[in-house]
Amino acid sequence: MIALGVISGFIPIVQGWIFVGLGVLLLAEEIPFLNRYLKRLKDKYPTKFEKAHAFRESLKDKFLRLWRKKRQKTRAHEEEKSGT
Repeated sequence: MIALGVISGFIPIVQGWIFVGLGVLLLAEEIPFLNRYLKRLKDKYPTKFEKAHAFRESLKDKFLRLWRKKRQKTRAHEEEKSGT
């Protein structure tokens, strides 16, 4: 998603910063310096942090559901092709 944001930053129609922001939001807990930044934000703005965290979790759930759905379709298609 971050790569998509960087690439779309060069395309005038697409707002690349949105994709960069979403990518950073999704990866924040896995990247150490972003995780430290999240902790500081949580201490400074607890209510806003909770709203952002809930938004992040809902995004994560949506992406996981889409990924699982696509994986199931791919498996079904592969099984159909192999005849099992």
